[in-house]
Amino acid sequence: QKPWLPARFLDLRLPPATFRRVFAFTRRLVLGFERLLRPRLPWVTASPRRQQLHALPIIVCALYLLLPLPVPFSNVIPAWSVILLAAGLLERDGAFILAGYGCAALATVFFAAIGFLGVGAADIIWRWVTQAPA
Repeated sequence: QKPWLPARFLDLRLPPATFRRVFAFTRRLVLGFERLLRPRLPWVTASPRRQQLHALPIIVCALYLLLPLPVPFSNVIPAWSVILLAAGLLERDGAFILAGYGCAALATVFFAAIGFLGVGAADIIWRWVTQAPA
């Protein structure tokens, strides 16, 4: 089945210069990553079982990315975790994988704090709304 898009998007034409700018930026970004990535800390990716284990924080951070939170930039930390872990796995770079674990831990702390603060705020609002008039 053909995906549905609004008519204004179906008729949209982008100039070739836009694609050139996007590709130039993406190329610089990828080349920067490739300059940093290299096989190191081989014990981190030594076995297939360890490589499979590294998928767990990717899955957890992907679930964080699905949360519909009204907090600006709340997806940045889990997104960087996924990027670092995936790049580390592709290039067998243990340093990137460990950095990805650090970002995943930071994302977990961040979302736990948002959860605890959100429950506390909801409780305060509920008491305020249900409080008997004086």
